[in-house]
Amino acid sequence: MFKPTTRGTVATLCDTRIYDINEVQSDKQKTNERQTGDKQTSTNKKEKNEKNEKKYSPHSDEWRFAELLAQLIVERKPDFRRPELGQWAGEIDRMIRLDGRSPERIEAVIRWCVRDPFWSKNILSAAKLRKHFDHLELQMAGSVPKESLRERMARLAQEMEP
Repeated sequence: MFKPTTRGTVATLCDTRIYDINEVQSDKQKTNERQTGDKQTSTNKKEKNEKNEKKYSPHSDEWRFAELLAQLIVERKPDFRRPELGQWAGEIDRMIRLDGRSPERIEAVIRWCVRDPFWSKNILSAAKLRKHFDHLELQMAGSVPKESLRERMARLAQEMEP
């Protein structure tokens, strides 16, 4: 008895008689015919990805954030290659669904990281945004907006008044 598996074929001995595989040609032909029928149908990678890829509405949060990130990158680099927004929306969907990020937090981090001198050069895809999200959020929380000289002088003047 033969059982095809993903790693090969498992043969189970059902009888104690000794068989000479060179002697029996008709059985070999039957086995070869059966093996070709037992093979799983293969799907190419593109078809598999299309099946697994969800279609996102242009009005969904996922699509909107993917578009926002792409737009903010293009504003800084006009010749940036147009990304596959469906894939980016998929990454953002995983951020919301699997990572538990709220849409408000995602939007805030996107808007912050494109203004940051370091992160604006490093976050060029939704996958990178997802990968570094915690790091970005921590840096965002720790960064205090710099006070201009005029604002500092006004604050000091208020503090000195009785």
